[in-house]
Amino acid sequence: MTMSIDQKLMYAFRGWIAFVAFMDLGVAFRSFIEKRCFLGEYADDKSDQLIEQSDTTLPRSVLGMYSILSVIKL
Repeated sequence: MTMSIDQKLMYAFRGWIAFVAFMDLGVAFRSFIEKRCFLGEYADDKSDQLIEQSDTTLPRSVLGMYSILSVIKL
């Protein structure tokens, strides 16, 4: 059974989408497990220094929910 070029391209594209969904699932899992978050607040508008947030629950949960919704969409 030979596959046409269109079928091979679609098969590769579906594999890539599955890989991206798997990576998003890992990000979602990691955002709910880790205590530290890379999302923070800037000290002021003129500074490029990123300060740590004292409570990182909201940014982590937003990132996790976004990743879960992305996995469902993909």
